[in-house]
Amino acid sequence: MDELDQSYEVFKHREPIYWILVPLATLLVVIGLVSGLVFGGVLEGNEVREAPEHAPTTQPTVQIAP
Repeated sequence: MDELDQSYEVFKHREPIYWILVPLATLLVVIGLVSGLVFGGVLEGNEVREAPEHAPTTQPTVQIAP
């Protein structure tokens, strides 16, 4: 057997990588559930956004110099 045939035999008898499919499937299910709850209106934020106490009152100045 030459080197290519040997590497094919090793690849052919390698175990499938199921260990990566379980976390990936779990991640996709969790993302789908959270997205469904958010877009369905079940999870929603009710916090009122307020400006900080000492918000700046001056406009930012941009100087362009050569």
